[in-house]
Amino acid sequence: INNPSTVTLNIPIDSIKGNIEINNIPLFSGNGFEYLAYVGGNFELNNCNSYFFTSLDSIKYIGGNFSISNCQKLENFKVFIKLSRVNGSVLIEGNPDLIALDGLSTIDPASINFRDKEPYDLVIKDNPKLVDCDVFSFCSLLSLSNKKILIENNKGKCTNIDSLTEDCKIIECPIDIKIYKQKDIDNFAELYSKC
Repeated sequence: INNPSTVTLNIPIDSIKGNIEINNIPLFSGNGFEYLAYVGGNFELNNCNSYFFTSLDSIKYIGGNFSISNCQKLENFKVFIKLSRVNGSVLIEGNPDLIALDGLSTIDPASINFRDKEPYDLVIKDNPKLVDCDVFSFCSLLSLSNKKILIENNKGKCTNIDSLTEDCKIIECPIDIKIYKQKDIDNFAELYSKC
């Protein structure tokens, strides 16, 4: 969906096998994705207002890259609290009002892997009000070998990879952890070595 004058979607489906790419959503547009839990490909939102995000709280799985960029009035990611897997890169860029990454802590860090055009597993950059990046998923990603992370042009404890690494040293261990696969058991010691 690109440059719609208004967006009034009513999509009573729970999965999309391909990509979702939405650009330039006008102010006060809803999205109609109340039931969407599974995206088989990339999930990319560019230049969307914060109201657009209100109905995305069903998404649990993204099979490709997860990209949120240039979204006005977006302050946090609490709507994505059910998101547990991203089988691609995570890109958070150019969101002028973003202050927290709350909601992204439930992503399995072992599932984040760069794909396609993005050479990094995790990119957090050019978010001028973002001062804290130490959500559990991203701190755990730091401890995994061979992960490429780019953090720049944010504020506070999220200015670069060194500031995130320092901030993550005081991360708390998960209280309620769910393990579903043998791979999760195998990665447990590496992911939660500080617990």
